[in-house]
Amino acid sequence: MENRILDNEILNMAYKMDKNLYLVNEYNKILNNDDNKKYNLYNKIGLLNGYIGIGELENAEFGFEELYNKLKDDNNLNVLNRVAIGYGIVLAYRGKLSIAFLFFEEGLIISKEIGDNWMLYYGRIWRAMALAHFGEPSSIEKLYEVMEKCGENNFGYLYELASCFILVSTVILGKKIKEEEAKILIESINEKEAPGLKAQALACYIKLFGVSVEISDIVHKLVGLLLNCEGIKGYIFIINEVLDKYLLLVDKYLNNKIVTWRKKYIKPVIDDFIKVEKFYFDELDDRPRLKGCNLDNCDGICCYEGVYMNNEDEEEFIKKVVDDNKDYFSFLPEVFIKDNNWNDKILGRKVVTRPYKTKMKDYPKHFGKTMCSFSSGNGICSLQKLATDSDMHPWKYKPKTCWMFPVMGFYFGIPMSPPKKEDKDPSYIDDSYPGYVKYLPCGKESDKGEPWYRVYKQGIIYGKYLEME
Repeated sequence: MENRILDNEILNMAYKMDKNLYLVNEYNKILNNDDNKKYNLYNKIGLLNGYIGIGELENAEFGFEELYNKLKDDNNLNVLNRVAIGYGIVLAYRGKLSIAFLFFEEGLIISKEIGDNWMLYYGRIWRAMALAHFGEPSSIEKLYEVMEKCGENNFGYLYELASCFILVSTVILGKKIKEEEAKILIESINEKEAPGLKAQALACYIKLFGVSVEISDIVHKLVGLLLNCEGIKGYIFIINEVLDKYLLLVDKYLNNKIVTWRKKYIKPVIDDFIKVEKFYFDELDDRPRLKGCNLDNCDGICCYEGVYMNNEDEEEFIKKVVDDNKDYFSFLPEVFIKDNNWNDKILGRKVVTRPYKTKMKDYPKHFGKTMCSFSSGNGICSLQKLATDSDMHPWKYKPKTCWMFPVMGFYFGIPMSPPKKEDKDPSYIDDSYPGYVKYLPCGKESDKGEPWYRVYKQGIIYGKYLEME
C-alpha cells in the first residue's frame, strides 16, 4: 500500500510537470499488472489525462466516453465526477465546446453533492477557459473568483492553473490586462513544478505585450520550459503562434530541438482539430461567409421581436425556470409568453417584447424598437446568464431557436445555412418587411467573413449531438 501511495505522489507530480509521455507509459504498466479494479478506475483516468497531454485526443475521448457510460450505469459518484470533468476537458480540447458543457455541468453538480472541492474548482477552471472560447466575457471574472477560493483552500496547483488560464482567456477574448497584473499572475506559477503552465503564461505575455518587452530572452525561456515538458495540457495554439512568429530568435541548438518537440506534441493537436472539423463540415458549402456575433456592434437586435416556442414542452420548461428563480427574473412581466397575432392570424406562442432604444447605427427601418423580455440589455440573455453563472450548460434554459440561430435547422442531419447574398430572405413578406436574418450583422454575407459553418460551429455540433441522442 505504501508503494502505491508513493507511486501516486510521483505520478501526481508528473501530471503537474506535464511529463505526459511518462504518465502514459507508467499508467499502462500499472493497468497491465494491477487487478485491483478500484484503483484501476483512477489509473485509467490518469492514463487518459496523459493521452490529452501528448495529443492522442481521439483515444482520450473514446476512453472517457467508455468510462463515463460504465460509471453512469454503476452510479459510482466518487469517480463519475472526475470522469465527467475529464470527458468535458477532452471534448473542449477537440473543439466540441457545446457538448463539453454538458459533462462539465454533470461533473460539477456531483462534486458539490459529494463535497469534492478539489474537483469542483478544477472543473470550474477548465470550464471557464472553455467559456472564453465560447465568447463568454465573464469567464475571466470566474477564473479570478475560483483562484481566490483555491488560495483559501491551499490548492496550490489549482491556484497556478487558474492564474495561467486567466492569461489564456484574456488572449482568447482579446481583452486588456495591466502588465503588472500579468506579471503577478506569471510569478505565481512555479516553473519547476508546473513548467507547462509557466510556458503558456509566458506565451500569453508575449501576445499581450510583445511590442514593449525584450522578446528574445522570454522566447528562450519559453522554449527551455517547453523542452522540459512532454506535451502541454492547456491551450497549445497560443504557444504555436508565438513560436511561428519568434522562433528565429532562438539559437540553432534550441531551434532544432523545439522543431522536433512541436512535431511530436503540437502537430497531433492541430491535425486532430482539422480532423474534427472535417467530420462535421467536410461536405458543406463555404458560402455564405459571415462575420459572426459581436454584441458590441449589434446590441443583440436578433432578439428585437422575442422568440417563438418550438413546442408546449419548451414553453412549460421556461416557465418552470422562471418560477424557480423568481427573484432573478423579477423584471419580467406577469405574462411573458403569449399567442402572437399578426394580420389576424395566430402564428404561435412567443416571448413578449418591451420597448428598447438601440444604440446601433444603421438599424433596419422595418425592425420594431423593441427587445425580448429576457434580454437584460446590450444583447445579454438573462436565461443564458443564469445558466452560465450556475455551472450549467450556457444554453440549458434557452429556446432551441435562440441557440441555433442563424443556422436554419437540420435536414436529414445536414445543417441548413443562412441565406446567401443572392437568396431571398426566408422571412420576406413584401417591401414593407423585406426580411430578417439578412438584415442582421451576424447573418449578412461579407467577403471578409468566414464560412458560415465555422462561425456557428458550436450550434451545429450541439444540434447534431442532440439529434443523435
